[in-house]
Amino acid sequence: MLKNYLTIALRNLVRRKLLSLINLTGLAFGIAFMLLIGLFLYFELSYNQSFRNFDHIYRLIDAAENGYAIDYRVRDAMVEKIPGVKNASLMNKYPVEVNYNDQVFQFENMLIVDVSFLEIFDFTFRNGNPATAFRTAEGVVLTEATALKIFGSMDVLGKQLIVDHEYEMTVTGVVQDLPPNTSFRADLLVSVENTRQKRLPFSMSCQEYDGIDDSKCKYPFNIFVELNPNADAAAIAQQIPSLFDPDDYRFPDEVRLTSFKTNYFDTQYNDRDLAHGNAGLVRTLALIGLVILTLAVINYANLTTAGYKYRLTEIGVKKCLGVQRRALITQFLVESLLFCLCAVLLGVALAEIFLPYFNQYVEKPLQIRFFDDVQFSLLFMAFIFLLSIIAGFFPALLLSKISPLALFRSNPFIKGTASHYRSVLSVFQFSTAIVLICFLLVMSRQIDYAKHKDPGFEAGQLLYLNIHHKMRDRLPALTDRLRQYHGLESLSITNGIPGKINVNLNGFDTIVIDADAIKTFGFQLVRGREPLPGDLNKVCLINSMALSKFENGDFRGQEINGSKIIGVVSDFHFAPMYKKIAPLVLMYSDWGGHQITLRTFGPAAETVSFIREAWAEICPDFPLDLQFYNDAFAAMYRQEENLARLISIFASVAVVISCMGIFGLAVFQSQQRVKEIGIRKILGATVTEITAMLTGNFTRWVLIANLVAWPVAYFIASKWLENFAYRIELQWWMFALAGGLALMIALLAVSAQAIKAALANPVDALRCE
Repeated sequence: MLKNYLTIALRNLVRRKLLSLINLTGLAFGIAFMLLIGLFLYFELSYNQSFRNFDHIYRLIDAAENGYAIDYRVRDAMVEKIPGVKNASLMNKYPVEVNYNDQVFQFENMLIVDVSFLEIFDFTFRNGNPATAFRTAEGVVLTEATALKIFGSMDVLGKQLIVDHEYEMTVTGVVQDLPPNTSFRADLLVSVENTRQKRLPFSMSCQEYDGIDDSKCKYPFNIFVELNPNADAAAIAQQIPSLFDPDDYRFPDEVRLTSFKTNYFDTQYNDRDLAHGNAGLVRTLALIGLVILTLAVINYANLTTAGYKYRLTEIGVKKCLGVQRRALITQFLVESLLFCLCAVLLGVALAEIFLPYFNQYVEKPLQIRFFDDVQFSLLFMAFIFLLSIIAGFFPALLLSKISPLALFRSNPFIKGTASHYRSVLSVFQFSTAIVLICFLLVMSRQIDYAKHKDPGFEAGQLLYLNIHHKMRDRLPALTDRLRQYHGLESLSITNGIPGKINVNLNGFDTIVIDADAIKTFGFQLVRGREPLPGDLNKVCLINSMALSKFENGDFRGQEINGSKIIGVVSDFHFAPMYKKIAPLVLMYSDWGGHQITLRTFGPAAETVSFIREAWAEICPDFPLDLQFYNDAFAAMYRQEENLARLISIFASVAVVISCMGIFGLAVFQSQQRVKEIGIRKILGATVTEITAMLTGNFTRWVLIANLVAWPVAYFIASKWLENFAYRIELQWWMFALAGGLALMIALLAVSAQAIKAALANPVDALRCE
């Protein structure tokens, strides 16, 4: 029986080559993009599952600060005094530069950890011993990739490195690279003892500090806790504050334990050290994948039911011979499964072609490996089986209802074109395509608006250099050399710049400026005066938003962090457009700068070339980190741009699948009405009139699809725009343009077939009569 089903299915595929090709290609595109999106979802949802104790690991949260930074002494007290805590560890992450053999290597992920961190997260040592790796502060553990990058080998135990341009350290171990679907990014690991000795980068905050006694200082770390299997995380969290003096600011008054299992998608807390996923993107791509697959399934159902006349004799004869409806349904489902398997082969090939571009936009190292991951392979096979049932169920149900009497009489079902089911499904297809096109237009306009909106200061010809804290002694020589450039208009040294602010004073975001900052950035002074040389470390300026925080908008006599406010600058954007402009302080101080900002004129290439030469002359052992402000601001919207590119691809695929569907229906319709067309031509109908008649149904479907799609698109676009504090207004022409594009594309898809049918010789159509 199965052999018979397969034989009939293959015969029907070959007999209707064009419709089969359209159907197969549409379903293959749907499977290909669902496979890509499925790979992304599988990758995201598998984050951190490679850790052995995944279910019992938690992170400690300071509820008052809404973040993970907690003094390291909390870890020691927990392990010692609270039952149920099996282990706890410390971790901080910093970028660092490593010198070896006159080469400088930049790494974004230096982890400062204790031995317990290696135990909880079961790092696999390729070389070295975890028990002795951090015996001293001078030990450094490298990942495999880092060892190969620096030394070209993993046999590196005992070799010497210069870390952070100052500290000579010895390689004491090499660990296996972490899988890409983990929240940690690690290049090298060093002991927490470095922080205790104030070596390497570290975090520290003090109420009182004389440079020697740090007993009242806080050293914040990420604290990870491994609990016993039956421990109550909430009860343990309640015990932690009672271990410390409630008046000691170093220790939190309220803490929480959040499960590491859900931490990847938990973005409600401030976190700069671990990678986090975008739950919204996961939901969006999952929805789009389902929509595209639905469009492909609709094509299959439409074309299968539309082409029923080719199966009418077969179905009628089988029913006359006593074949039950259940057997016919089984036959059609087997045919659907065979068709889906053929589409899978083509779909996997298409997915392999599109995978590099998809990876680029989602920024993930996805790979199609059916044989390496049994779980994913089983899920994919289950998906294909379910897809074949879903795709074949409606046609099987409909076609198995046909009565043998249909062979001898005409009815609306036999007419084919009268089926309202196909009309509804086609309207759904084009509604989906129009929604995606509308959303794409809105996204593109908003991103363009955000990238080109006036930031409130002149960003053209403005660039900055990031300065490593170890090169402060070379800063005067470097700035003197840069000032010799003939194309230099102004130069300023600051701690913080628009887009990169790391200082907060009295609740205000703060940029530490010098005397030339106002001129260099082009900030507009609206009240008060600019700083004078004698004002150093005594005065500050604020923006207009900060001024609104003072009673009656009067800054006179007011101070921030002990510095007198002497002026107000107009508001400017120093964060992405998601956020409203916040209160800001420009602190005139010599606290030290992390950025050199230059305003230049003339060719950009010439400017960059001069800066590179000056840098190589004075700071050859430090890597140059240079960027134009316009490029830095544009990079803030990279995620949105990648999503817009993905949406554009998905919208194109949706349109292509929809057009393939209506093209198939147009072919079927023209074959159904070939004699009617011949008679109309004999009676004097023109090619234009016949073409209009054949495209009329499809035009009507697209117009109805617009009426359905516009409210949905408006709702989705409005919700997305709410993410931006500064956004465009939705305008009618965006929706009209999307609808017009869909109509034009649909007409192009069917007009060729309609014109071909209209130009056919009526004699050929009527000869058989």
